[in-house]
Amino acid sequence: MPGFNVIFNGLLESRNKAILQFWECATAYLKNPPTREQLEKAIDDFITENEDTLPLLQGALDKLNNSGFFKRESRSYWMTLNKAPNMAKSEDKEMTKAGIEMMKENYKEIMGAEPYTITQK
Repeated sequence: MPGFNVIFNGLLESRNKAILQFWECATAYLKNPPTREQLEKAIDDFITENEDTLPLLQGALDKLNNSGFFKRESRSYWMTLNKAPNMAKSEDKEMTKAGIEMMKENYKEIMGAEPYTITQK
């Protein structure tokens, strides 16, 4: 199963695969978790009915940002991301900064809030 950063990045990039990965992880603790096929069908049905993935992306990011289990990982993700330009080689600094801005913009588009406010708490 993919880790937190892989799923979080995928959600920020609005990837359907990341929605599936999130739900696989979210239901893994259940005694009889749904199969991948069952999750795929439920997600596909939801997308068909709502004609959008936005509510799924928002729900997953909300849980990752605000649940006690993942809150620290989410905060660490943004803190590390914000420090990345300082760790990049000089020739990569601008591209790194642009990538970070893109991720922040993606978050803002999905959630309607600035992501770095998460790290200021």
